Amino acid sequence: MKKILLIALFGFVSLYALDVADFERRCNNGNADACGFLGSLYFTGKGVTQSYSKAAEFLEKACDGGSADSCTVLGALYNHGQGVTQNKSKAAKFYEKACDGGSAMGCFGLGALYMAGQGVTQNLSKAKELLETACDGGYANGCYGLGYLYYNGAGVTQNYSKAAKFYEKACYGGYAAGCADLGDLYYYGAGVTQSESKAAKLYEKACDGGYADGCAGRGKLDDGVGATKDRFKAAEFYEKACDGGSAAGCASLGDLYYYDGIVVTQDRSKAKELYEKAKELYEKACDGGSAGNCYGLGALYYAGQGVTQNFSKTAKFYEKACNGGYAYGCYELGGLYMTGEGVTQNFSKVAELYEKTCDGGYAHGCYELGVLYRTGEGVTQNDSKAVELYETACDGGYAYGCYELGNLYYYGEGVTQNKSKAAKFYKKACDGGYREGC
Repeated sequence: MKKILLIALFGFVSLYALDVADFERRCNNGNADACGFLGSLYFTGKGVTQSYSKAAEFLEKACDGGSADSCTVLGALYNHGQGVTQNKSKAAKFYEKACDGGSAMGCFGLGALYMAGQGVTQNLSKAKELLETACDGGYANGCYGLGYLYYNGAGVTQNYSKAAKFYEKACYGGYAAGCADLGDLYYYGAGVTQSESKAAKLYEKACDGGYADGCAGRGKLDDGVGATKDRFKAAEFYEKACDGGSAAGCASLGDLYYYDGIVVTQDRSKAKELYEKAKELYEKACDGGSAGNCYGLGALYYAGQGVTQNFSKTAKFYEKACNGGYAYGCYELGGLYMTGEGVTQNFSKVAELYEKTCDGGYAHGCYELGVLYRTGEGVTQNDSKAVELYETACDGGYAYGCYELGNLYYYGEGVTQNKSKAAKFYKKACDGGYREGC
């Protein structure tokens, strides 16, 4: 990735066969472009012995001479400690100089530091401002960062619709992780109308772009039973995902080896190895702040895959996922409070968690909250509120919510009986893929 960055910044790297000594003379005479060119050569090792320390030396001269792109790369060297002593404060200084000079990548680098509170005091509002500048400047990573902020409600009001908008911009700007995360939103119907076909295309685009979790996502859409499923294809995607370092891919491939015996030869020893690899990858990512991977780790403890089954640990990791902004973690944690697995049964807590998922744009959570209002479990019974929530779920693409809304109008439960409206919602359920509505 860093080499690609340098080639993008210094389009004339292919000229490295020219006299390096001549470029050194020009650099020493104050030619910032020549210094930047030399920095790129030493960074990539084109025509010279690769040396990050030499790259830093020339890039600093270029940066001082006004090359914003050189400031960006110099900031990256200090950020990662390549060729220089790692120094996040210096990284921030050079990223800021780059950003002020018009480098969208520099703005992104500085925004990422403000998001993490590294080298600068954490400031999510400042991070958002810088990521917006990067995104508006055409840098897809900046758009992805904005999507992340809106998805997690970090420094902004959580908004899955806005997250989807920025993930889409990142995806079609060439950032594969944006495609996978947008695929997740379409798969779950969070902030967008639920669509497995759109999710499949986005997961495949992410997978083709080298993002392993995209391969895992694509695999799950071919896993299962039905005319549109191809479990042999699912196994191929899972294997590619696992080989690429996706915990979800390893866990799903482990499931095939453990339970299947058709798509792959049943091998529970192999399954155990895959589950253990998944656990290791989930733990590392969860500790690094990935809420989705905390959820995955909780799911392993729920099923007892590669670990001793432990519902209390499941609840712990689902809660961590939920608090980190992963809506499905909130939804599944609500399920535990409903059944009393690993936690004390508490319907008020269920309602609170379903409300959180619904407010974030997860349509299924709205429907389940509506069920609670119909039954009066954990909340004061309120048919009107239930209808409102079913409508929100239906509008959010949850086909079963449309079907149940149709039932309410058909039988006149909580609403004035209206069979024309019932037919409208049954059709919407059918169009959304719920066959009972047809």
